[in-house]
Amino acid sequence: MSNPETPRAKPQHAPMNQFQVVDNCLQIAGRSLVSLAEEMGHAPFYAYDRAVMTAQVERLRNTLPAGIHLHYAMKANPMPEVVQHLATITDGLDVASAGELAVALATGTEPRNISFAGPGKSAADLAAAVAAGVIINMESEGEMARIAALADELKDLLANHGVRATVVGRAKHIYSIWKKMQSKHLTLDQVYD
Repeated sequence: MSNPETPRAKPQHAPMNQFQVVDNCLQIAGRSLVSLAEEMGHAPFYAYDRAVMTAQVERLRNTLPAGIHLHYAMKANPMPEVVQHLATITDGLDVASAGELAVALATGTEPRNISFAGPGKSAADLAAAVAAGVIINMESEGEMARIAALADELKDLLANHGVRATVVGRAKHIYSIWKKMQSKHLTLDQVYD
């Protein structure tokens, strides 16, 4: 047991390359974490530094081969302000729900630069994706049929707004099935093994 009268040593931060530590206090965007907490009036809270996000994206881009399109997967952090910033420094956004899709569209990102992936998409998720004209990653034959049916149901909306949803299949056998049920309101863009 420690003696309650013995002062405890302040914890030391692990070395961090992306954030400065001044007088043993973490700095976010040039401000001490203590002053940010005082400004917020409560803890815990989240604090982000746009310069750090930008530097990390630039570092990743410098590591990847030229020509790679870099998308931000919103499931990592769907906070609207974070997504807005990352939308300006990446080539697109990846979403996994109608809620994330709404945040992505609110950034002004072109629908052709938003991809919707993930198993278990609800009818509302698929309807929102088809209506927005984003790229939809099909996960199964059943999902393909649901997407085609939604496109046919929404054909007037799609035609009136010039929207054409694009789907990406993950297995070559999907292509032959797609050809049988092809909708003029959808485009099958790519098929992957």
